Amino acid sequence: EPSPLVARLSNCVLTLRFNNPKKKNAWDKAMMEVFNEEIKKAASDDTVKVLVLTGTGDYYCSGVDFVSIFPLLRPSLLVQFWQSQTQ
Repeated sequence: EPSPLVARLSNCVLTLRFNNPKKKNAWDKAMMEVFNEEIKKAASDDTVKVLVLTGTGDYYCSGVDFVSIFPLLRPSLLVQFWQSQTQ
């Protein structure tokens, strides 16, 4: 299965490409996790001067794929998830 997010660093520019074209690059749990990891890595990398967000295919991002994160929609689980991703 392809990575939900493709990262490429070139000439101090980090490009993060959302890679879920079948769902118009909608965010799912896997994409959120990888995105948060890449942002953390970029924040600690002095060679990254510019961040570009883009999407695979014709869409940048259609939003959140609620079907894939439906179990997270209970407010307490959603808060726990976000807290775990920002620590």
